[in-house]
Amino acid sequence: MQQWAKEADADPFMAARELTKATGLPLDEALDSTLRAENYKPQERERLLLGLYDKADLEKQGLEATLSQSEEAKLEEVKSDIRPWSEWVTERCLLEEVTASTVTNWRSKLKQLSEWYGSSIVGTMTRKQASAYKLHMVHKKMKPNTILNYIGAFNGFWNYAINNGEITGENIWEGQKKNLPKPKKRQPLDPQLLESAETQAEQHGDVRFWLGRYQGLRKEDYCGLRWCDLDMNIGVMHLKRYEWNGQKRNLKLKEGGERTIPIHSKLIQKIRLMLPEALTRNDNEPIWPKDYKSHLENWGSKWATSFTKNYGFGSHDLRSYVVTQMMLQNINPYYLHAITGHTVPGTSKVVLGYVAPTLDQVREVLELLE
Repeated sequence: MQQWAKEADADPFMAARELTKATGLPLDEALDSTLRAENYKPQERERLLLGLYDKADLEKQGLEATLSQSEEAKLEEVKSDIRPWSEWVTERCLLEEVTASTVTNWRSKLKQLSEWYGSSIVGTMTRKQASAYKLHMVHKKMKPNTILNYIGAFNGFWNYAINNGEITGENIWEGQKKNLPKPKKRQPLDPQLLESAETQAEQHGDVRFWLGRYQGLRKEDYCGLRWCDLDMNIGVMHLKRYEWNGQKRNLKLKEGGERTIPIHSKLIQKIRLMLPEALTRNDNEPIWPKDYKSHLENWGSKWATSFTKNYGFGSHDLRSYVVTQMMLQNINPYYLHAITGHTVPGTSKVVLGYVAPTLDQVREVLELLE
């Protein structure tokens, strides 16, 4: 963010915008002044200044502003009252409860968009340019799911700016998900590959493999566990948000992700063998304190990377495996929600409260998983 601020300070276009606001100097005079200060040649200054005027008026005079996309974006930036994308992110962080990983994700996507567009004020983009960026992502061989994720993020920021009165008119990202290639369905985990991975996990004493294998949780759910979160006496684990020595433990569904769930009997055996301290420790220290990325406020990233190298598939595939096995047994979706945290489409929090199964009922269902 400091680098973006430095670039804005050195940018003659942004400097002209600020000069106009501060002094009331006409925009064309301010831009001419800041371009001179940056040693732009007279012909370049004249060409760029033409871009400030209405195209129809220029045509009547037999004139045309020949500009690159980046230059057009910069000139729109000068004329607009829309703020840079970095200020949108900063403001949303103040207003909303978002994790560090979400903020990093937003910044990465918007920075890529602004670099392609040629301006940090992406709110001046047109629908045609939004479509062009979608094609740009396709040409870069980005996966359909990734493109959909990008468009979804942009759509959210445009809605935010429109609701705040910063952008007038339509949301240029509405409808941009149409006509994209259909995302490939996640392939079921190969039984032989799983069997081989189980053998390796047994040899390596990788208890986190078995947490994924028998509970179907997200890696952040079990990699961020504290000793006190495992109650081996009654066979339950507590998923809680917390902060320990500056390390923040987030959950995917925030407070909705906080819950107590039974531990599969086979997993209890693995924990007793591979994590014997869980039988005696009950303190607030995380079990794997070194596997934490502070800039993302994320647990388990290092382990997940080594997991893929060791086993030949991703840790999330274990979650998919558990969900698939339960669905094949026609498990009630409310039980699935209680175990894995999967949302039940079209169900409100109030309804979920009414139909929430008991701990014993969830345990009975969980034990159906082989």
